[in-house]
Amino acid sequence: MIKVKQALEIKELRKIEYSVMFSAKEMANLNKLADASKINKSVYLRALIENRLPANIPSININVLSSLGKAFSNLNQISRNLNEKNHETLRDIENILIALRTQLLEGLQND
Repeated sequence: MIKVKQALEIKELRKIEYSVMFSAKEMANLNKLADASKINKSVYLRALIENRLPANIPSININVLSSLGKAFSNLNQISRNLNEKNHETLRDIENILIALRTQLLEGLQND
């Protein structure tokens, strides 16, 4: 019930209408920003005025996600081998971890 009351109070406060003209480029930018925020243009402009825009969350980099998946799979295999007492020599484990580290660093550099 409180939300409904607050919504009514907000509607009552918005009695002033203001018109603004945009160039095609400005309107395209507004559309792009509002769409990226997943809110409509009116809400976006109000949030902008009130300095409460939602944070931009970057899209997932598929290459980095794929590299991380492979790396975690390798790490899981190492962990499983150690837990099952199928110990490889420490040198072999070190080589696997170095390869894993290299794979992770390459994934970050390709970003």
